[in-house]
Amino acid sequence: MTCAAVIYEGLKRTWDLDRINAEMKPFQGQYVWAAADPLYRFQDAGLDEEENALLEASDGRKTVKTLSALSILPPIDTARLLLLQVVTFNPRLDQWPGGMWRAYLQVSGW
Repeated sequence: MTCAAVIYEGLKRTWDLDRINAEMKPFQGQYVWAAADPLYRFQDAGLDEEENALLEASDGRKTVKTLSALSILPPIDTARLLLLQVVTFNPRLDQWPGGMWRAYLQVSGW
């Protein structure tokens, strides 16, 4: 079992929706996209197809709040998976949408 799988199993067994929502509150307005570093991005947490669909929707143009509202998974499962991603550094979280930030970096010469 990988570290990510152990953490995810612990979240499933011990954290309720209120506790997860309290931990995720500071991240609700943050935009989410997959981490570029393969050490984080490809950690095997043993996700199923629906859980992977939520991660695929993390394209840098949606906030944590928006991803939650998509209802790809039930609310508790969405919250757990997004918290897992924050804890394992899988996604990149930023205050700017991914597309706008990347466009800014290209225009500014970065």
